[in-house]
Amino acid sequence: MTLLSPLSPLIALPLVAVRAAQDIDTLDPHITNRKDIGNVIPLVRNQHVSSFICIALSILLVLTGTWIYLWQLLGGANQLMAALSLLLVTVWLASVGKNWLYAGLPMIFMYVTTMASLVVTAYNLYFNVYQPNLAAGRTLESDHEI
Repeated sequence: MTLLSPLSPLIALPLVAVRAAQDIDTLDPHITNRKDIGNVIPLVRNQHVSSFICIALSILLVLTGTWIYLWQLLGGANQLMAALSLLLVTVWLASVGKNWLYAGLPMIFMYVTTMASLVVTAYNLYFNVYQPNLAAGRTLESDHEI
């Protein structure tokens, strides 16, 4: 029996997108010297090589159309971080006895609108990317059952 459901790609896609963005970030020429990949592949420490890799990966994302999904998902993650920051300010204001509504109401608005946007994005990915590929028989085969 498998634990995977038809919604599994919706759960996995944001995780894969974030991981891919982290890998691209690892190749950023300004921080490559401090990341593990520079220790494994010393050639990547060269600012010209790492810049070329970043540009090549960016062009690949643009040409495949994948960048739009990454942009939306990472933008949502950024907005959720902003809502978290406002939550911290709200808690602090409430703890010192100040009017917490100045930060609390924008936090609620930002959280609700961002989550709605991410739900719409996940819905669109499921019906515009996953379903057509599934119907065409383009799925990832698994050798083992979970």
